[in-house]
Amino acid sequence: MTALSIQPPFPVFSDSDGQPLDNGYIWIGTVNLAPQTNPISIYWDAALTQTAAQPLRTSGGYIVNSGTPAVIYAASDYSILVQNAKGSAVYSSPAPAAVFINAIDIVYDPAGAGAVATTVQAKLRESVSVLDFGADPTGAIPCDTALANARTYIASTNAQLVFPAGTYTYSTSPNWGISFADITTSGLVTLNYTGTGYAVLIDAGPTPAVGYIYGMSFAGNFQVRSNALATDAVFVRSIHHSKITLRVTGCGPTYAAVRINFSVATEYNIVVSGGEPNFVYAATPRYGIYCDQRGPAEQTAACIFNNPIIEGVGDSASNNGWGLYLENAVQCTFTAGTSEGNNGGGVYISANSAFNTFNKLDMEVNALAIGDILDFGNLTTFNDCLSGGVAGSKSTFSGINAVVSGGTYNNIYNTGVGTNFNNVVYGNNGGALYNTGTFTSSSRVYNVNAGVYEQNLNAFSLGPVIVSVPTSTTTTVLSLPNTGGTRFYQVFAYLPLVGNTPAYSAYAMITQDSTSNRIMTQVDGSRMFITLSSGASFTAAIVATTLTVSVVASGTIAIGQVIVGTGVAVGTTITAGSGLSWTVNTSQTVLSTAMVAPSQVQVTQTSGLTQNVTAVANPI
Repeated sequence: MTALSIQPPFPVFSDSDGQPLDNGYIWIGTVNLAPQTNPISIYWDAALTQTAAQPLRTSGGYIVNSGTPAVIYAASDYSILVQNAKGSAVYSSPAPAAVFINAIDIVYDPAGAGAVATTVQAKLRESVSVLDFGADPTGAIPCDTALANARTYIASTNAQLVFPAGTYTYSTSPNWGISFADITTSGLVTLNYTGTGYAVLIDAGPTPAVGYIYGMSFAGNFQVRSNALATDAVFVRSIHHSKITLRVTGCGPTYAAVRINFSVATEYNIVVSGGEPNFVYAATPRYGIYCDQRGPAEQTAACIFNNPIIEGVGDSASNNGWGLYLENAVQCTFTAGTSEGNNGGGVYISANSAFNTFNKLDMEVNALAIGDILDFGNLTTFNDCLSGGVAGSKSTFSGINAVVSGGTYNNIYNTGVGTNFNNVVYGNNGGALYNTGTFTSSSRVYNVNAGVYEQNLNAFSLGPVIVSVPTSTTTTVLSLPNTGGTRFYQVFAYLPLVGNTPAYSAYAMITQDSTSNRIMTQVDGSRMFITLSSGASFTAAIVATTLTVSVVASGTIAIGQVIVGTGVAVGTTITAGSGLSWTVNTSQTVLSTAMVAPSQVQVTQTSGLTQNVTAVANPI
């Protein structure tokens, strides 16, 4: 049952001796004029329908209507004269007297069964406003002292702190890092920072000895507007199990919009967009979100970034900076959103980071010199992401055991170990897939330019694998970049598997090192023996079918080699001979000149079919 406060229902008038006014007279008149000579209409009811005659009479201190205590009403402000029974003035006022009532004296009755009455003061103090401490919401007057006092109050009370809509100008940010603090807005709030440090500081301190902050919320329609002389717009350190929601419109141009040095299981909702109308281009951040550690084993971990919008960050003059930069991040998840149109790159993951996941992130139209993705991390996962948007855009995977599942890309560069591509589309702006990684695997990799699915990448490759299946229907060998002392080739074997009709059989990797020119590999279910014979560079002349060599500059001349040189007939092949005297298949006359016998590859399937082809210079 709700308790009720007993209040007097009628106003009480006193005589000059303090006793209730009996047989007194009360006159009500025009405001600021004598009421006896300037009376106004007054009424017995709030609807102003029952006119009361003047002067009013009192009994026992009450105004009476036919002997019954009553309340009197007027339609406007008024003057008043109170006289005793002898007609002497007790008091008068040219206007209604101001009545001051403290909120602690007013009862607040909450609705609902079982609700307990409290005072209006207690109800109002359930949350506090920065205006309570003198903050100016127009942006004209600095609010440093007001914000500092508000911070001190909520640190001691755990009351919710509200920023009403407006602009708050200040040069020193309070440290809003308070466990279980609830800081929010009512409408759009611009935090207009004019200093040279952090615009918003949420910090538990630089070392574990200082402490940790848990369970806080700095979330609302906050817009952080810093300046080109400042550092990071928002600095977060050792904040855990919390929630931070805000947008940044500018900060120091060599700093981050949001820098996180150690945060665990915290939810972030961050917008840093050059496409929004309030963005300060003179204070464009170099990084959108920068995830790092406070100290050893204190990485940013298990945090969730919901719909991050990072657009237009980075230095346009040097193409320096990244939308998302993960220096020391573990098991963080980025879902939806963008890191696109940046003057730097889209997403960078360092080798110090691991187990991070990107879901449906749009990373288009970033600076070509850097690219949309540069991943050096361990076990990074990209699910259904989008990269590209312009010709030349690229995504580079150079980490360990990255998983690229679904999504569309333009150029893909894989130099990592154990990268897996699954249901990936590439070439959306004319790009290609360049793979020089090891232990690469794939399933259903679609080349949108050729309109075909590539063959599966070999999970046990020793070096580069598929670039693109040739359109030719003859066996093709592609030279790939060298790695150390090892040379790599990629073979596409078109052998007469059905009658005499050439059909694609398999691809394979060939390695050439100082110890072996022959490998055996199983590719696309077919066992193949692949032998590489070294080429040669020499000076020689040809008369009829006799090749006479004068100088061997490099390599070894061998039967079966195809000779290339000025004046040498196309397809000239060594059929016999040794040392410096050889026989070729085509009669001709060629004066002494420099000649080359390129490397050759012999592909032998288990069926016994053998085909010799010449390696062609087609580097990636």
